[in-house]
Amino acid sequence: MKRRWDFARNALFCAALCMVLVGPLMLWAVQRSGVSVPPWASSQLAAYLAGGLQDAKVSDSFTWGKFLDGTFQDALELKLETISR
Repeated sequence: MKRRWDFARNALFCAALCMVLVGPLMLWAVQRSGVSVPPWASSQLAAYLAGGLQDAKVSDSFTWGKFLDGTFQDALELKLETISR
């Protein structure tokens, strides 16, 4: 009887471990396929509570005019701030 309980406990532990290890990969695959994922299963709520995501596009600011008026420097500093967090 003890052997049966050991097998059930080991199988349950193995299933839980597989879900923990494969879960993030499956969530990534679902998000990449375009299927709508509930906000509690993604990082949307965390981004909202942190004040939103700021995506600095340095390449859009890289022109001579924007370099001379300081826009390029501002975008570069914003990008470096987001990397250093």
